[in-house]
Amino acid sequence: MFQLGRLTGFGRRRDFSAAAPDPFPSSRYFRLTITQWSVAGTPCTSGDTRIAEMELGVGATTYPSGVMTGPSAPSPLVATASDSNGSFPPWRAFDGVLGDSNRWISTTTGTEHWLQIDLGVGNEISPNLYRLAPDSAGSSGYYPTAWTLAGSNTGSFSGEETIFDTQVGVTTGWAGSTLRQFTTGAPAPLATPHRYWRIANVNLPGGTDLEISELQFFESAVNVTGDGTITSSVAPSSGAVTDLTDVNLSTSCVWTAAVAEALGFWIQMDFGAGDEKAIDGVKQGGFDTSNRYMESFTLQYSDDGATFFTYGSQKGLTYPGNNTLSSEYPFVPLTANRRYWRWLITANDGDTTYTSFAEVELRAVVSGADVIPTSSATASIESPDAANGGVDNSTNTEWVAQNNNVFPQWFQVDLGVSTDLSLAQSAMVSQRVIASGARTPTAWTIECSTDIVAWMAVDQQSGITWASAIETQLFTL
Repeated sequence: MFQLGRLTGFGRRRDFSAAAPDPFPSSRYFRLTITQWSVAGTPCTSGDTRIAEMELGVGATTYPSGVMTGPSAPSPLVATASDSNGSFPPWRAFDGVLGDSNRWISTTTGTEHWLQIDLGVGNEISPNLYRLAPDSAGSSGYYPTAWTLAGSNTGSFSGEETIFDTQVGVTTGWAGSTLRQFTTGAPAPLATPHRYWRIANVNLPGGTDLEISELQFFESAVNVTGDGTITSSVAPSSGAVTDLTDVNLSTSCVWTAAVAEALGFWIQMDFGAGDEKAIDGVKQGGFDTSNRYMESFTLQYSDDGATFFTYGSQKGLTYPGNNTLSSEYPFVPLTANRRYWRWLITANDGDTTYTSFAEVELRAVVSGADVIPTSSATASIESPDAANGGVDNSTNTEWVAQNNNVFPQWFQVDLGVSTDLSLAQSAMVSQRVIASGARTPTAWTIECSTDIVAWMAVDQQSGITWASAIETQLFTL
């Protein structure tokens, strides 16, 4: 789930020597002007329109911070609208609740309606995404179908405003009381400093080994590799991991493909406390074989060396050449459309042969409906029982993997091509038959992805205990 941010100014790094103005300057006021909406499935400009919740996003930070409890509370937030049904004022669209009692409803007069949030002086942002939720009737054809999102620093919206996004003909993809995400023209935020950075989720172009001569990390086009200490999750089969940072393209480091492409493999840089880096580029060096390099990988970061988050990914890379450095691979933060979700399981409750559960769920709202489609699951092992047994909404079936105490294992679901949800809760139901939960996972990370290459961690659990079969536990995302 997107993290809530404090109401502080957010400044994107700029080149002040450039003459061109920022096309998406940070703004204090944001106005959603709805010009068409659907009533029982028919687009129109009459009757009322409804928004259960509206959020602005800068990367993984959501605005406004916290939840509103009144028209101008907490300070400095102020919510207004062109008009409203007296029982459903505009601030209800920013109260963090998706229920029908907590929504903005316009009047039935007029051919367009707008909803506005004032973030306050010093809290200007340039959002690269935003989310809208209709009320529960969204599943029955009541939702906006055309609108403009604009930002302003005066609040007048009389020609000085910046248009961040315009949508028309949005007649599908809505679900009742469910946030739906849209992107603006503004760029995602630039890199922020972190102590640990690592390469993970490596894929090769078909070779039997990964062999690279150099691995370099860049901050604003400056090679900062020498400021850190390099390690790897598995010792190389040939060479030393420090050969990757010796500034010598004639030495190399080798791992077998089986090791390098395994889920838990990583190569890590620790820049030390007080010397955190905002990495935004990576280079790799080829050695002497054209199919023994990283064709795709993800870049992850951490502040504690334990919990890592995906920052971005590279795929479809070409061989740099023998004893040659690649060009710099640029990175921008991963924006999670969240189509694909997976449980990366690292332990179960003690069984050394099988890992299993009866059901997993993902929910857009706490205690809401499961959004995982049935028959949408795959897993690292689907024997003796297939993955779909864990998402078929039945505790009479289950997913069972004969993993023989080998971890990590993964269980993945596909929410569908048009699905773009901000999820609030996950659930797991323990194994189906055995009286204790010995086969049920006790430690895992939930990750999401847009392309099944780059994965972003959104929740991590460990030390979970199970008292019985068919026991349900809930976890906040």
